[in-house]
Amino acid sequence: FQDPSSYQSAALKRVEAQVSFETMATTKLLQYYALYCIFEATNAKTNRFIEASGAFAPTQIPGWNITQGWLETNVDPCGGWYGVGCTDGQIANLNLFSNGFTGNFPP
Repeated sequence: FQDPSSYQSAALKRVEAQVSFETMATTKLLQYYALYCIFEATNAKTNRFIEASGAFAPTQIPGWNITQGWLETNVDPCGGWYGVGCTDGQIANLNLFSNGFTGNFPP
């Protein structure tokens, strides 16, 4: 979180922007943070392949194809985020295949 331009810092800011984040259970906060790390690391970000191809200028890298729910501050991931599958209110799977990821998937 030391680097304000890191995907981790951006993910934390998105979590803190969620309505009622102060009262969320730790498990839910961790789920939001993990999802936002994926989003911030792979949405309109460069990587070695993109740089080597020269296909896009650094400011013109395309973002995700579908961001439904991911940009909202009042929608639970289990209640309308594109590609998020849940069981009993907990994230069980992600199906973001062909959604136009760029950047590097976080470890």
